Amino acid sequence: MENKTKLEVITPTQTMINEEVEMVIVPGSEGHFGVLPLHAHTLSTLDRGIVTVYENNDASNEIIIDGGIADVTPQGCSILVERAEIVKSLDKNEIEKKYQFHKDKENSFENPIEEKANNDELKWLEFVLEQVKN
Repeated sequence: MENKTKLEVITPTQTMINEEVEMVIVPGSEGHFGVLPLHAHTLSTLDRGIVTVYENNDASNEIIIDGGIADVTPQGCSILVERAEIVKSLDKNEIEKKYQFHKDKENSFENPIEEKANNDELKWLEFVLEQVKN
Protein backbone atom coordinates (compact mmCIF):
# COMPACT_ATOMS: atom_id res chain seq x y z
CA MET A 1 0.00 0.00 0.00
CA GLU A 2 1.11 3.53 -0.69
CA ASN A 3 2.61 5.37 2.28
CA LYS A 4 2.07 2.39 4.58
CA THR A 5 4.45 0.05 6.31
CA LYS A 6 3.66 -3.44 7.57
CA LEU A 7 3.63 -3.86 11.35
CA GLU A 8 3.80 -7.23 13.05
CA VAL A 9 3.85 -7.74 16.82
CA ILE A 10 4.58 -11.38 17.56
CA THR A 11 4.71 -13.24 20.89
CA PRO A 12 5.62 -16.93 21.32
CA THR A 13 1.91 -17.84 21.29
CA GLN A 14 0.33 -15.44 18.78
CA THR A 15 0.61 -12.72 16.20
CA MET A 16 -1.02 -9.81 18.03
CA ILE A 17 -0.82 -7.24 15.23
CA ASN A 18 -0.42 -7.79 11.50
CA GLU A 19 -1.51 -4.70 9.61
CA GLU A 20 -0.46 -1.84 7.36
CA VAL A 21 0.13 1.42 9.27
CA GLU A 22 1.38 4.94 8.57
CA MET A 23 4.05 4.94 11.25
CA VAL A 24 5.09 3.16 14.41
CA ILE A 25 7.18 4.44 17.34
CA VAL A 26 9.20 1.72 19.06
CA PRO A 27 11.00 1.79 22.47
CA GLY A 28 14.51 0.86 21.32
CA SER A 29 17.14 0.11 23.94
CA GLU A 30 19.11 3.14 22.66
CA GLY A 31 16.00 5.35 22.61
CA HIS A 32 12.64 5.50 20.87
CA PHE A 33 12.66 5.45 17.09
CA GLY A 34 10.04 5.84 14.40
CA VAL A 35 9.44 3.51 11.48
CA LEU A 36 7.97 4.89 8.25
CA PRO A 37 7.58 3.25 4.83
CA LEU A 38 10.94 2.49 3.15
CA HIS A 39 12.87 2.69 6.44
CA ALA A 40 16.48 1.50 6.26
CA HIS A 41 17.13 -2.04 7.46
CA THR A 42 17.63 -1.96 11.23
CA LEU A 43 17.85 -4.62 13.91
CA SER A 44 17.37 -3.29 17.44
CA THR A 45 16.87 -4.63 20.93
CA LEU A 46 13.85 -3.16 22.70
CA ASP A 47 13.18 -2.00 26.22
CA ARG A 48 9.97 -2.50 28.18
CA GLY A 49 7.68 0.24 26.96
CA ILE A 50 4.92 1.32 24.62
CA VAL A 51 4.75 0.74 20.88
CA THR A 52 2.60 3.51 19.42
CA VAL A 53 0.85 2.99 16.10
CA TYR A 54 -0.14 6.00 13.97
CA GLU A 55 -2.96 6.26 11.44
CA ASN A 56 -4.25 9.49 9.88
CA ASN A 57 -1.50 11.44 11.68
CA ASP A 58 -2.86 10.36 15.08
CA ALA A 59 -1.97 7.66 17.61
CA SER A 60 -4.47 4.89 16.89
CA ASN A 61 -3.17 2.05 19.05
CA GLU A 62 -0.71 1.38 21.88
CA ILE A 63 0.88 -1.96 22.71
CA ILE A 64 2.77 -2.54 25.96
CA ILE A 65 5.81 -4.73 25.38
CA ASP A 66 8.27 -6.35 27.75
CA GLY A 67 11.43 -5.81 25.72
CA GLY A 68 12.26 -7.83 22.65
CA ILE A 69 13.70 -7.33 19.18
CA ALA A 70 12.60 -5.16 16.26
CA ASP A 71 13.54 -6.18 12.73
CA VAL A 72 12.93 -3.20 10.44
CA THR A 73 13.10 -3.46 6.65
CA PRO A 74 11.97 -1.09 3.90
CA GLN A 75 8.73 -3.13 3.76
CA GLY A 76 7.88 -3.09 7.46
CA CYS A 77 8.64 -3.68 11.11
CA SER A 78 8.47 -7.03 12.91
CA ILE A 79 8.50 -6.80 16.69
CA LEU A 80 9.29 -10.05 18.49
CA VAL A 81 8.48 -10.00 22.21
CA GLU A 82 8.04 -12.43 25.06
CA ARG A 83 4.80 -10.74 26.16
CA ALA A 84 2.65 -7.83 25.09
CA GLU A 85 -0.73 -6.29 25.82
CA ILE A 86 -2.91 -3.97 23.74
CA VAL A 87 -3.63 -1.02 26.05
CA LYS A 88 -7.23 -0.38 24.99
CA SER A 89 -8.21 -4.02 25.61
CA LEU A 90 -6.90 -4.17 29.18
CA ASP A 91 -9.21 -4.52 32.17
CA LYS A 92 -7.71 -2.75 35.17
CA ASN A 93 -9.60 -4.96 37.66
CA GLU A 94 -8.24 -8.14 36.06
CA ILE A 95 -4.68 -6.81 36.10
CA GLU A 96 -5.08 -5.79 39.76
CA LYS A 97 -6.31 -9.30 40.63
CA LYS A 98 -3.31 -10.88 38.89
CA TYR A 99 -1.01 -8.43 40.65
CA GLN A 100 -2.51 -9.25 44.07
CA PHE A 101 -2.25 -13.00 43.38
CA HIS A 102 1.49 -12.69 42.70
CA LYS A 103 1.96 -10.23 45.57
CA ASP A 104 0.38 -12.71 48.01
CA LYS A 105 2.83 -15.41 46.85
CA GLU A 106 5.83 -13.07 47.09
CA ASN A 107 7.58 -14.49 50.18
CA SER A 108 6.44 -18.11 49.93
CA PHE A 109 9.07 -19.53 47.57
CA GLU A 110 11.83 -21.92 48.54
CA ASN A 111 13.07 -22.16 44.96
CA PRO A 112 14.96 -19.00 43.84
CA ILE A 113 13.99 -19.56 40.19
CA GLU A 114 10.27 -19.52 41.05
CA GLU A 115 10.81 -16.47 43.26
CA LYS A 116 12.56 -14.62 40.42
CA ALA A 117 9.78 -15.54 37.98
CA ASN A 118 7.16 -14.24 40.40
CA ASN A 119 9.12 -11.01 40.98
CA ASP A 120 9.48 -10.52 37.21
CA GLU A 121 5.72 -10.97 36.80
CA LEU A 122 5.08 -8.44 39.60
CA LYS A 123 7.30 -5.85 37.89
CA TRP A 124 5.56 -6.47 34.55
CA LEU A 125 2.09 -6.14 36.11
CA GLU A 126 3.13 -2.93 37.91
CA PHE A 127 4.24 -1.47 34.57
CA VAL A 128 1.02 -2.58 32.87
CA LEU A 129 -1.08 -1.04 35.65
CA GLU A 130 0.72 2.29 35.18
CA GLN A 131 -0.40 2.29 31.52
CA VAL A 132 -4.09 1.37 32.05
CA LYS A 133 -6.35 4.37 31.61
CA ASN A 134 -9.68 2.98 32.88
